Amino acid sequence: MVFEGTRPFESDTGSGSLQAILTIIDPNLGGSGYLERFAQRLPEVAAAALQHLDHDDCDTACYRCLKSYDNQRHHARLSWPPVTSTLEGLRHDPPEAIALSAQDLHDPRPWREAFEAGVGSPLELRCWTHMQAAGLSPAKQHPIHDPETRRLLTIADFAFPDDQVAVYVDGASIHLGHVLRRDRRIEQRLRGMEPPWTVIRLDRRQIDLHSQEMVDRIRTALGPA
Repeated sequence: MVFEGTRPFESDTGSGSLQAILTIIDPNLGGSGYLERFAQRLPEVAAAALQHLDHDDCDTACYRCLKSYDNQRHHARLSWPPVTSTLEGLRHDPPEAIALSAQDLHDPRPWREAFEAGVGSPLELRCWTHMQAAGLSPAKQHPIHDPETRRLLTIADFAFPDDQVAVYVDGASIHLGHVLRRDRRIEQRLRGMEPPWTVIRLDRRQIDLHSQEMVDRIRTALGPA
């Protein structure tokens, strides 16, 4: 495994983070089959990681999950909420081998465009494009902190902070079990704040097939202009 460095990522609110780039190389000429086995077991690894992160009284990182004595200098950067949706996707959708001749069918450019636009996926980019076309200008990747503990509670895919409206884009992964319970727990805390947040969840069908209804739903939550 080769660590190829990091790229800076900054949200609309000025909150910055780093995205790590890892490349896994099989040193054996022609391959030993290690990478195939590694990919096949990724769902198992993702499920184990989600189980490890499933514990109470931790909103970002603690010594029970991510922190250790050896990584003290990185404690301020450790946070598990941004990666749970990715782990959930890996848990339910195992990676598939892609023939080199099919690489153009899996063009990475939509993902690059999404990252450059400050969002987390092509689906989020399409959602943001629909909102922009409708005259809505949400904050992207907006962190929301618990007003009592001042700890990070969640990062909304989009948010209208002045109106206390948070929008989450759910990809192809299905939220089940402890992930669903965690999402509901976070939503309950958001709705229980003073003033309360309105939480809107959008899936691929709503964004791609019913974009006008999606926009109308957001406008209703925002209230009169």
